[in-house]
Amino acid sequence: MDLNDAVLTSGISIQWTNALGVIGRKLSHKIATLRLIRNDIRELFIELATDKSKPLKFRMKNIILHKKFMSEGKASINFKTENCVMYTSNVPPAPLMYFLRTIFIKINGNEQTDEMAAQKQMRAHMLSEKPSIFEVVSPVTTSEMVLARKKAGLITKNTPLSGENRKRKYEEIRNGDGLMNEASAAKKLYQESPQTDLKPEDSIKLCVEQMEVLQASGKNVFFTGSAGTGKSFLFRKIISAFPPDGTVPTASTGLATCLISGVTLHGFAGIGSDEASLQRCYELASRPTSAQARRKCKRLIIDEISMVDGEFFDKIEAVVRHEKCIESVYELKDVHRQSDPEFIKILNHIRIGHVNEGITKRLIATSKQIIEGNGILATQLCSHTNDADCINETKLENLAGEKVLFKAEDSDAHMTKQLNAQVQVASELYLKINAQVMLLKNLNISSGLVNGARGVVVRIEKGLPGVQGLTLDCVEISLSKVFEAGRAYVALSRAKSLDSLRVLDFDAKQVWANAQVLQYYKLFRRRLQNITMIPLGSRTTEERERKTATTANSLNKFKKSLMNKPLVSIS
Repeated sequence: MDLNDAVLTSGISIQWTNALGVIGRKLSHKIATLRLIRNDIRELFIELATDKSKPLKFRMKNIILHKKFMSEGKASINFKTENCVMYTSNVPPAPLMYFLRTIFIKINGNEQTDEMAAQKQMRAHMLSEKPSIFEVVSPVTTSEMVLARKKAGLITKNTPLSGENRKRKYEEIRNGDGLMNEASAAKKLYQESPQTDLKPEDSIKLCVEQMEVLQASGKNVFFTGSAGTGKSFLFRKIISAFPPDGTVPTASTGLATCLISGVTLHGFAGIGSDEASLQRCYELASRPTSAQARRKCKRLIIDEISMVDGEFFDKIEAVVRHEKCIESVYELKDVHRQSDPEFIKILNHIRIGHVNEGITKRLIATSKQIIEGNGILATQLCSHTNDADCINETKLENLAGEKVLFKAEDSDAHMTKQLNAQVQVASELYLKINAQVMLLKNLNISSGLVNGARGVVVRIEKGLPGVQGLTLDCVEISLSKVFEAGRAYVALSRAKSLDSLRVLDFDAKQVWANAQVLQYYKLFRRRLQNITMIPLGSRTTEERERKTATTANSLNKFKKSLMNKPLVSIS
């Protein structure tokens, strides 16, 4: 799904006002194309084009961009000189973000700084009888980006920075990636919105196999992969590549939906609990609210589909479809979380429930490793929530000093109970000096402030805890209470290397895989091979035709299992 940063497809609404600010003329289009163009004297314009009307051009001069709701596919451009405001809606967040960034960089990174040269170009243009020539702006260059950052105050020329100032400026540049921040508010190009700034992970490139899934995500797609292959990262990329209207991200639990700003699959389906009969499901699904939600859905996305009960998913399919739902299947194989080949090999064996003597000895040996440092204890992964709560309470009580209470303030008091039941943090949190804490959200990936990062409370001032940041990654795991197939693999795969891992009470009997899952993957990979295999070698024409016919037959059978609407699911 290649993005042209100078072209955008969007819903458009434009309002013109008079000198008193009263709205006069209005114009709206459900679908329109915006192009960032430049004329022959290098003036920037936005061209609005539709199938039914002549293109309109708006000069990019004396403008203000508002991007507060960019994550919802909305933004506005206030053309002060022309007394009009253009509102975009239902735009995929990723293309919208890149389009706005291109506007900023092209305006602030314009290399045409010689006023005399600009005046000469204008004079030559006015004397010429040729009509103006417009063209789409060129891709953003590195020099334009650097110049734009300098003009925005993100880079100060010939001014040495030291200590915290250098670190702060560096983080602003990394986090903004060319978008304006508070340092450049005087230029009135952007109304700042910290919540929707370009996140560090947005600048991370997709690998080849991830890009293949993204490009196919307009179809019905299932993709899977072992731990650390970037499934969650790709999941967020897929969501941001679609228009918000008609895109429904779902997950199996309320907690998981909070992380993706979605809804539960149960809530979307509207067919009651897992125990409801199929006939009852039909009745519930016929309710106006449930039917309307499904009709509006054009792209259903299911996170962690492996956690969804198979019978329940079959009921959903029986209610809303008459054929199977998956058109394309993919398996991610490039591991990004771990870089140690030995550890990756061990994890791949454990994933399928295979443990030999060598793996057993290697994991048992980790029980004696010293993985702590800088006062940070190892993260202890537990198979039961009660065990984790007990450990946290005990460690906190053993620390010297008084406990300090931090209480959440909910903007909607009526939602407090629901939030407490669905989010993974408590509404009340007790801390002490030297308490061990963990981040539960990505704040700044480039600085190591990511989900799961650890730290220590070093002070509590003005009602806020001060945490000394760290990059140490150490995990301690006890597998003695594992009670489900695959749980040992999930726990071990959280670690990044064998050197940062300590496994207690390892027993090969605690590692096993579900036989049905193994059979599914066997058939899954065989089907994947049949679909992607191209006949090669010195076969005769007859053999090649027979092989091609067999592959085509498999494809036809597979395509009969399509749904009418795209579905993306990950496991």
